[in-house]
Amino acid sequence: MNDTPTPAPPPAPPWLVPVAWRLALVSGGFLVLVSALQWALAGLVGPLGMVILSMTALPLMVLSMLFAGLTFVLARRPNGGREVRPLLAGLVAFGLATFVPWTRIDFELRWRLTAARRQAVVTMVRDGLLGPGRVMLPDAERAASVGGVVTVGGVPGDSLSVLFYTYRGDPNRWLGFLYVSRDAAPVMVGGDSLAQVLPRAPHWYLVASR
Repeated sequence: MNDTPTPAPPPAPPWLVPVAWRLALVSGGFLVLVSALQWALAGLVGPLGMVILSMTALPLMVLSMLFAGLTFVLARRPNGGREVRPLLAGLVAFGLATFVPWTRIDFELRWRLTAARRQAVVTMVRDGLLGPGRVMLPDAERAASVGGVVTVGGVPGDSLSVLFYTYRGDPNRWLGFLYVSRDAAPVMVGGDSLAQVLPRAPHWYLVASR
């Protein structure tokens, strides 16, 4: 019977835990930020910029998890337990980015926070103060639509429509809240066919271009 004690594993390099912990916080925070603000960021940096941000966030997260796994295997805490904080931070960030419905939360917040301004704009259109066509909003109501621009009219057969943008990419790609005075689901906006039409409230729809 061999009673030779098993040699203890070599200690972790002193720099490993601080680097893994900082990398976990930075990469995890960046991934959650890109996931939570994807539509706002897409409006600022465009589709190509959003691809670059996503391609940066994911490899950085993978690198962070590799360092966190190495830390878990090699590093020990003063009480003798394994160093799990970088690994837990990475897993929590990945879970937040993956399982939290950020898009739904974003649209719900926009819907609620811009309700009064959107209604004010509709009233201005009804009174003949705005439109038709693509219109720049007054400064007080610019927050109602991304870029401070709305499209008035453009729904065939309807007497009044106002499209408030929540995202504007290239000229043929956009998302927004659409008001129609005739409470019937629209099929076109400004000549563009719609990929999605979701009722939000009487006369209001969440719409997306194809």
